[in-house]
Amino acid sequence: MKFYYKTLAFASLLALAACSDFDEMNTNPYEPPYSPGTSNTDVSPEGIDIDYELPEADIKALKEAETSIGSLFRNLTNEGPYNDYQVTTNLTHDIYAGYMANTSAGFHEKACTYVYTDDWSRNRWDHFYNDRTANEYAQIIKVCHFVNKDKYWNEFYVTRIYYAFLISMQTDTYGDIPLSYYIKGMLPPTQYISYTSQKDVYDAMFKLLDEAITNIKPDKGLNWGEGKGSNDRCYGGDINKWLRFANTLRLRLALRISNVDPDRAQEEGKKAIESTYGLMQSNADNMRTVPKVAPIDKGGEGGGGSENIHALIFGWGAQMVMSKDLEKAYKNESEVLDPRCEILWWRPSPFSDLKEAKESNKDFAGCPIGNMDVQGEDATKSYSPVRCNKLISSDHNNLDDNYWFSEARELVWMSYAESRFMLAEAALRNWTTGSVEQYYIDGIRAPWITIILMRLKNKPILTD
Repeated sequence: MKFYYKTLAFASLLALAACSDFDEMNTNPYEPPYSPGTSNTDVSPEGIDIDYELPEADIKALKEAETSIGSLFRNLTNEGPYNDYQVTTNLTHDIYAGYMANTSAGFHEKACTYVYTDDWSRNRWDHFYNDRTANEYAQIIKVCHFVNKDKYWNEFYVTRIYYAFLISMQTDTYGDIPLSYYIKGMLPPTQYISYTSQKDVYDAMFKLLDEAITNIKPDKGLNWGEGKGSNDRCYGGDINKWLRFANTLRLRLALRISNVDPDRAQEEGKKAIESTYGLMQSNADNMRTVPKVAPIDKGGEGGGGSENIHALIFGWGAQMVMSKDLEKAYKNESEVLDPRCEILWWRPSPFSDLKEAKESNKDFAGCPIGNMDVQGEDATKSYSPVRCNKLISSDHNNLDDNYWFSEARELVWMSYAESRFMLAEAALRNWTTGSVEQYYIDGIRAPWITIILMRLKNKPILTD
């Protein structure tokens, strides 16, 4: 069993002003938040259920916090995977996956070129434990459970569905992670925090999803306060969409373990596919983050930031461009150039022209990852940045489909298209019936970008 612990600085050293940095130097940066709090509640580290009681003082505090759970849930889902997206995903995972390449010299000797970068590596860790878990998830589920279990029955399980989604990103990034106590909405009673193996983390996620799918009452709806769905920025209070998301997430997790635990994978995959509530049915079921700056009628808040990060990065001097790997995929996987390039990427052009929505007639081009032959804005003369029209990107009421990346454009974390691709793989593994080819074709045709392309360009994404 792995252990992480906090090394306490000597009291005498802490008393010296000149040594005020020693406490930070001797603090393990990867230790999840530890605070024994005021409660003496005895909590078992085993299982996922709230199987403990709280003293009256804690119950009173939870009752006082009841009116805030809607806003906590809104922030939980708004910030989820978005928080520090640039360093937790765009300058790391997006590059490792071969989607994009960095052109900023300031980032070159960091994680985007596989250099260990401590502060970047710990960002997702800190947000998961300090913000999403301790400040939001734990408070929501304890209010739901201890204040009015019947009233907040569905809210409890929907929060657990979303938490399973966040756990999946956490363990897929770090592997083994501390999960005992946290999953129950409590902090560990000791500084010595054990890690849960990734196998057991996946088991816990499957159990969270199974409990939620089994116990949610679809006819009961959701009650986050401030009017129907106002604090549910994902699905606007539609409980059936949450159930379809839970099943789709369950299938995703099942496929991820299919090579290491094929029996458990098949069991979970079949449960997801055969569930009464089904998988995602359309793009309306996409799990997404709508930027706060988007209008309220489009799912945003009409202000407050959290702009689409790809649009922001373009505005900051096109610090990210198409990778050479992606260029090869676009050009070599078929006899013609993938037509989606025309909406997703600019042709290499001077950045000053691109800001005016003008481009050259050069062919789309990707940058080899790690290559710094040209940097910053000069890189757009040689490589293709994301297609963002600065003239209209800041007009949050207008999403021009000719330019996919805009400040108010949603970020999609799990899509209907993915659900169709997963069904294709499930059919290959004999978990379900149906045509593998048709599921795959459905997945290609499903995304909004494909639908928009066919409408605007009158170009079929697939031909016979």
